[in-house]
Parts: sequence; C-alpha cells; structure tokens
Amino acid sequence: MHHNPESIHLSPDSLDNILFDLGGVLVKIDFLRMAKAFEKIGLPHLDQLYSHQQQIELFDRFDRGQISEDDFRRKLLSLHGLDHISNEQFDEAWNQIIVDTPETVLKCLDQLRQHFNLFLLSNTNSIHIRYLNNYLQQKRGIANFEAYFSRVYYSFKMGSRKPETKIFEQVLADSKIDTHRTLFIDDTQANIETAKQMGFQVFLMPQGKLLPDVINCGNGSD
Repeated sequence: MHHNPESIHLSPDSLDNILFDLGGVLVKIDFLRMAKAFEKIGLPHLDQLYSHQQQIELFDRFDRGQISEDDFRRKLLSLHGLDHISNEQFDEAWNQIIVDTPETVLKCLDQLRQHFNLFLLSNTNSIHIRYLNNYLQQKRGIANFEAYFSRVYYSFKMGSRKPETKIFEQVLADSKIDTHRTLFIDDTQANIETAKQMGFQVFLMPQGKLLPDVINCGNGSD
C-alpha cells in the first residue's frame, strides 16, 4: 500500500481488511461544540478535561464501560458541584460532539466493502452510540453502522480502549485477521503507534478530514 500523509492508495494485492476508527474518520466530531453546550448548562471548561489530545481518567473509565451512565454523569457534574442537571440535559450536551456522518462516508463504505473486509474499532460510550444510531436511523435511514462492517468493536463493550495493546489483541483474537494485510485508519497518533508496533499498515487521518477526503471510493483498485 502506497500513500502520502494526505491520501490513501488501496491495493487488493497487499490488503484484505480495513480497520476504521469512528470519530474523526467516519463521523465528524467537534469537542468545542460539546464544551460550549456544557458551558450553557453550568459546566465550564470541559475542553480542559476532555479533548482530542487528552482526557482525564473518568472519561477513560466510561470509554471502557467500567462505570455506568449514571455514575459518569454524577461524577462529571460533581467536579463542578452540580446536581440539578437532568439526564436529558446532560446527554444533549454530551452528544453535541457528534456533528454528522455525511452520506459520502456511507457511500464510500459501501464501495469499499465490495473489495475488502471492513471492521470498526472505536473508543466510545453507550450514550454516544445510542445517539449516533438514532441519528443514522432518522437522517440516513439505516439502523446502525453494523450493516457496513464484518465486525464492530466498541471500547465500552470490551473493557479496554485504544491505544492499549489489549484492545487490539481482542480484535485480532475475535476477527482472526492478519495485521500485515490490514490497514488501520485513525485520527490519533498514539493509536497509530500501537497498531504499527503490532504489524498493521497504518494511516493517520489529517485533522478536519473524513474518509472520502483521503481515499478514492470509486473501486478497490483505484
């Protein structure tokens, strides 16, 4: 597989599988939009606790499914001494990180799955996935992302998260894919580093881009 930092050239000769990240690759996300929504309900500076670069342990634990939704909400609000925010208000602000899954992304996945086995590996949580699936049903007319993939791996169901080696090992044990014939696409450098060490072909998604911006989705040999 040949690529420069801005685009990917796919060759079925050297590639059988593509393992995708979700946010920042297939779904447009905006941390600042979410931080502003939380500020409006009395929880300022969330971007200092939770951003593309870093997040505090509370978010890691929620990503791994180690704490419940109620515990997560309560603990995050208690950092600011808040207890009067409803679950609905909280979730609405929390889900503001999810901006859009463009139709072009879904068309791209549709094309790619005719030539490659597609897999999804996301650091995410139950609130975001519930919202995203609802969004896909209402705006895109599909039940969820799972229709596009051989397997979907969500961190909160696996008890681990990227860039931990463990979550990649879990994916390999379940999917039986060969890392050397698998391209891993992610927008976070640390995740790319772990995957590279494990033998995956890798591509770091440039900030602000999504899959159709970096790949020719016409067919598998382009």
